[in-house]
Amino acid sequence: MLGNIVDRIRRLGALFQLCVVVPTIAALLYFGLFASDVYLSESQFVVRNPEKPAATGLGVLLKSTGIGDGGDEIYSAESFVQSRDALSALNKDGFIKTAYTRPTISIFDRFNPVGWDRTFEDLYRYFQRRVTIEHESTGSITKLTVRAYTPADAYKINLRLLELSEGLVNRLNARARADLIRFAEVDVRDAERKAAAAALALSSYRNNRGVVDPEKRPRSNCK
Repeated sequence: MLGNIVDRIRRLGALFQLCVVVPTIAALLYFGLFASDVYLSESQFVVRNPEKPAATGLGVLLKSTGIGDGGDEIYSAESFVQSRDALSALNKDGFIKTAYTRPTISIFDRFNPVGWDRTFEDLYRYFQRRVTIEHESTGSITKLTVRAYTPADAYKINLRLLELSEGLVNRLNARARADLIRFAEVDVRDAERKAAAAALALSSYRNNRGVVDPEKRPRSNCK
């Protein structure tokens, strides 16, 4: 039976064997024998900014509560999660490198299995393929997925990325509030200067024209 199958494959030609048979056998060997178990840690979060109401249907409902959709902050968080700064913060104590170089990981999945990829950029390219973040604009929900080779590593990396992203969003919001206060103070001072200048100009005009202010005219008491 097996011999008949082999004969049929041979008759199909070398191109078929190269394009179909060889990749299929390689995939079976990889996923059946060599590939390491991959654990996924997934989290979903919503970024809100009380000063930027959302224009979506959910945002209209939340508008009355003063809670809005932080669009700029969402994109900042998404960019940060897969950035070099995030990896540098995560790997400050060598945690990321340790998590992805465990000897229990297959050499096909492990970082730097033969000792050639030693730089931070090598680790960064490897890390980018293990972390994904997607934003659902209709529901304002962002999903973060981390792939690692132990459940504890996947969970810890996901949790740490959430904490770092939250800190970034809070700093951006604090900076935005400080800017709004500063701009408002400048507007108030400018309005005060304009009001004082207008009052001085009006007073000068009255003095030059001899105009009497009826509000300042002395009143006589009639009996």
